[in-house]
Amino acid sequence: MDKLNSWIKASRLPSQSYIFFPLLLGQGFYYNMTGNFSIVFFILVQLFGLLIQLYIVYANDYADYEIDKTNDTFNIFSGGSRVLVENLISKKEMKKAIILVVGLNGFLGIVLTLGFRRILSLPIIILSFLLLWAYSYPPIRLSYRGGGEVLQTMGVAVILPLFGYYVQGGTVQGFPWIFLLFFFPLQLGCAMSTSLPDYPSDKKGNKKTTTVIFGFEKTKGYIIRINFISLFIFYRVAWLQLNSLKSYTVLAIPLICNLYLLYIKNKAKISSSYLDKFVAVNILIIISLTAGSSLLLFF
Repeated sequence: MDKLNSWIKASRLPSQSYIFFPLLLGQGFYYNMTGNFSIVFFILVQLFGLLIQLYIVYANDYADYEIDKTNDTFNIFSGGSRVLVENLISKKEMKKAIILVVGLNGFLGIVLTLGFRRILSLPIIILSFLLLWAYSYPPIRLSYRGGGEVLQTMGVAVILPLFGYYVQGGTVQGFPWIFLLFFFPLQLGCAMSTSLPDYPSDKKGNKKTTTVIFGFEKTKGYIIRINFISLFIFYRVAWLQLNSLKSYTVLAIPLICNLYLLYIKNKAKISSSYLDKFVAVNILIIISLTAGSSLLLFF
């Protein structure tokens, strides 16, 4: 039972929300345009999402083991699951788990390719693996060289919605790329925010996150600005694409949340409860907007 609890902790299942809704958004785009939706494809798409999320958290824990050992400012949103650092799971066991989820997702890609003629499924799945490899592992290890957040955003804001759309429709034709004008920068701000609590250990370990590059205080300001700009772009794009006043209703929570970030910005210091709130509320912005947009596309 202790080992099971350790694997549950390592899996960081609440972070599945980062994956679930972008995949749902892509499927919503296809449904809104065609009126077609397959429950079977929905299950397969979200199964991919579960497996890729497990791959991300396991592989990041494995890659960041050394720097996580020096991190004493972590919280529930950053700093890894801590299972390796706390010796709850061995590195050998984690490596086997990584290989397992990679194999299962590869098998899923083969099923989609051979069973449902979704020939781009396996290449997209492989690309998603390569993005994480380039993020955390040598020789590229972009998260340590600067640009890691951009790479992370590519996966969440582009690959996931595109995969959901493609599997439902069997084509990428008609994918509304214009939505990435707001979705990409908003996801970038979210990625930047989760690097804030790790600033001391990342700086010490020479990990070039945006927070280390720009500084702790400036990064908070950039995140708030990015959010305001993204929400304004959504305001314009949603009207053009959805042609519905209902599209504006999903702006309420993100806008209020970003105003709250502006209010607590100067109070959000390292290891403070306000920093935890800053990161949590910023995550709520992207989740509420992605989930709300998905629901509008379906209903």
